[in-house]
Amino acid sequence: MMYICFMRHDENTLLNQIREGDREGFRLLFDLYYKRLYLYSSHYLEDPNTAEDLVQEVFLYIWKNRSRIRISSSLSGYLFASIHHRCIEYLRKARLMESYRKDLEMKLKEAQIMLCHATDFSFDELDLAEVQSLIDRVITGLPTRTQEVFLLSRQEGLSHVEIADKLGVSVKAVEYHITNALKSLRSALVPR
Repeated sequence: MMYICFMRHDENTLLNQIREGDREGFRLLFDLYYKRLYLYSSHYLEDPNTAEDLVQEVFLYIWKNRSRIRISSSLSGYLFASIHHRCIEYLRKARLMESYRKDLEMKLKEAQIMLCHATDFSFDELDLAEVQSLIDRVITGLPTRTQEVFLLSRQEGLSHVEIADKLGVSVKAVEYHITNALKSLRSALVPR
């Protein structure tokens, strides 16, 4: 019990020194906690370089905001909570970036497939009137709302936001209907 009170007192003294801009106090804090925070974050992230960057960010944040930092728990608890939250934020952003990357890969693959099929398609096989007739039949066969959204987009040239406002639906709903209309057209026009 005596040790905990002593550590608490030393932490408070150290924190006060840092608040006053004492570089030696900050160096002591860094020396006391850097390795432990690094080990924690590198185990959590399984990436030593990122772990090192995040630990440095924690210490940089403390130094830059030293006059404003208020710690109600222990300094140790504050430091470990800080690195923990930075690790979670990093992983969240990494997952989001991975999701964007996968979406982009899918769109590129789809574009490649469409390009391959486009080169297979020849207007000698079908004349323009037949193609237009086929497109008209597909559009007419679409569900009413999908047809309406698609025609507002392609014939009237309205943006997704303008269509959403006009029909009183969300932009996501507009995107959904246009995507479905394009899928229907694609499957009717691309030879199998």
